[in-house]
Amino acid sequence: MEIDKISVGLIVGIIVCAVMAFALPTMAVNTATQSATITQSTTFEFYNQTGAGADTIVGTLNITGVVGAELFGTGLYNDIDGEGSPQNISDADAPIARIKNTDNNIALIAYAKVTDVSEWNEHITSEFCLLDDTTAKPATGGAINVDLSDWGTAVTTGKTISANSYANLWIRVVPQMSTSTSTPATSTFTVLGEGS
Repeated sequence: MEIDKISVGLIVGIIVCAVMAFALPTMAVNTATQSATITQSTTFEFYNQTGAGADTIVGTLNITGVVGAELFGTGLYNDIDGEGSPQNISDADAPIARIKNTDNNIALIAYAKVTDVSEWNEHITSEFCLLDDTTAKPATGGAINVDLSDWGTAVTTGKTISANSYANLWIRVVPQMSTSTSTPATSTFTVLGEGS
């Protein structure tokens, strides 16, 4: 099996702060923030949630949540739809982003991998993703079950994206330790296409 060298790079930085036993729910030190920058591919592109009006390429994914918590809903959002429109696993129109196969002729099986760049494996316990049709949605956070935690290994998402079509991208992340805001952990999220 040969994977085409068609990729979308996602540079991910996370800032994770430890939860203190006496912390108030509103304290900023209880949050983890992930910032992701996406480089455009000629075949796969990352877009805003529903594409109402014109599609807009997503440049950043943001993740905010408590260390040790399983993050798959509130606090996961992209820079186009904003914090007011987070990933919502009960709404098919609210993934964290959509991936489009911009090739007009070829359906591609999507593979995903996360490559540790700087301390990602020390700060993230696990990272999962799911690609599905834009009319479908995962029933629970547990349905986001493609494990990307073997950092640097491409794993099939089980999803074929038809030519000139979209798939919803859902993610689930579990941060495991804190870091300072000046030295965030980083990774690269890559989507590879294989002819179906």
